[in-house]
Amino acid sequence: MEDLKQLLSQLDANSSVGSIESTFSKIAEILLLHSKICIGDKIYTIEEIEFYYFKNGCLNGPIYNCTYPRDCRACDFFFHYSGVDICFESTEDSFGGVLIRSLKKKEDKNYVLIGGPLRCANELANTSIQEGKKIELIVDNHYKKDSIIERTIRQGIKADYEAKNKKVFPKVRFCYYIKQKNKDWSRTRKGVYKPINGADTKEFNPTKELVDRYKDNPEDRITNLEIKLKRP
Repeated sequence: MEDLKQLLSQLDANSSVGSIESTFSKIAEILLLHSKICIGDKIYTIEEIEFYYFKNGCLNGPIYNCTYPRDCRACDFFFHYSGVDICFESTEDSFGGVLIRSLKKKEDKNYVLIGGPLRCANELANTSIQEGKKIELIVDNHYKKDSIIERTIRQGIKADYEAKNKKVFPKVRFCYYIKQKNKDWSRTRKGVYKPINGADTKEFNPTKELVDRYKDNPEDRITNLEIKLKRP
């Protein structure tokens, strides 16, 4: 845990852009391969994260200005309009966090994928309230997931790519994620409100298993963006 806190605290006034991005990779390895989030006896692993950091005079401009200001210590959890972050150490001139985009929740001997930053934030907040327990980030160097980390562009951040001649040239790959062994990143929620027979009104039928699919595959993010940009 101390190694992670140090990495989340060392982005000082003398840090270069290159060293900061190198630090992102080291933090991603710890969070994705060696960490768990625990709420009482509830256990979650981190599957997908995005980095957001602002530093006045160095990391500012379109790529970095989408970071929410905050006054937090390293490794604090920070809930905001877009989800929940694991925070960097904040100063007046620099602040940021690691947005949790996907989690896996342990249920019996299986893990269920929870996709989307707001879903992750709601899951952690509601479980903390229901259990009456604090949200804890646990780093165990003796624990390591047998997984491959990959990178892509962040979701919905226009500054992370350039459009030229209807092609995409990724500039910033600040999204780190675990490559799923079954290559299936379709995430589902059960028992949610769904339109019935194509009607505009929504009705909840508890006798049926209703499923809400969330199809945001990190591996397809650049491909999906290319398709979107080619549309007239």
